[in-house]
Amino acid sequence: MNERIDLREMEPLIEEMLEKSGNVTLTVAGMSMQPMIYHRRDTFTLERPEFPLKKYDLPLYKREDGSFILHRIIKVHKDGSYTCRGDNQRQKEYPVLENQIIGVVEKFTRNGKEIVVGRSFGYFVYTRMWGFLRHFKKYYKYVAPIMRKFKR
Repeated sequence: MNERIDLREMEPLIEEMLEKSGNVTLTVAGMSMQPMIYHRRDTFTLERPEFPLKKYDLPLYKREDGSFILHRIIKVHKDGSYTCRGDNQRQKEYPVLENQIIGVVEKFTRNGKEIVVGRSFGYFVYTRMWGFLRHFKKYYKYVAPIMRKFKR
């Protein structure tokens, strides 16, 4: 049986499971990490964070307003803080502090295929290419109507 439960209610249980078993699997809710992972379709497995985290890691962290966010680290700062951004986002989030981080994605399941974050060549290529191509995303709204005319 699948039930939707607010992460605020689950936070103590998630932290307990990470402490005891070392990992926990959750379903993605939200579109900020598309096209890599999709809302209510894909799952991710968290593990306890080992600090300092690295660029391209995917932490699940809690904002000061209580919302839970899964975004990619795009910059590691010398003071131990992080700058994060979702793949489908333009705005950076800074600072993300270590005490806000609940866990780090160890692997995720996309379309039924399991991808291990630290060991997948496809993930490595995706993170580097998406980081580069996102600079051109702002021009998409101008190019898309032109491309649709050519498809007809």
